[in-house]
Amino acid sequence: MNRRSVLKEHATLLESALRFLDPLVLVATAGVLYVVQFGDWNLPSHYLWALFTGFLFCFIAFPFFRVYRSHRGGSFAGEIRALLGAWGVVVAGLVMVMFATKT
Repeated sequence: MNRRSVLKEHATLLESALRFLDPLVLVATAGVLYVVQFGDWNLPSHYLWALFTGFLFCFIAFPFFRVYRSHRGGSFAGEIRALLGAWGVVVAGLVMVMFATKT
């Protein structure tokens, strides 16, 4: 069994893992940056809500913009456009939530 067939065989599992791991990386990175900035893991409740909301927006927006589809044969610019669009929705969604809740 060669490497290519193993990846093809488990493509659905890998895609599912990426769909969950990307939002987790967002949350983990934000948590680590908070600790670096403030020196403790005692995150305020409004920060936890922002992390949860960011997780949800990332979980929803990335598949909508087809970030996880195969980009084989497509242009690099198309892939970057999909990523920037998805991240734009995540950031805009967080800004709208912050504005609506006045945090």
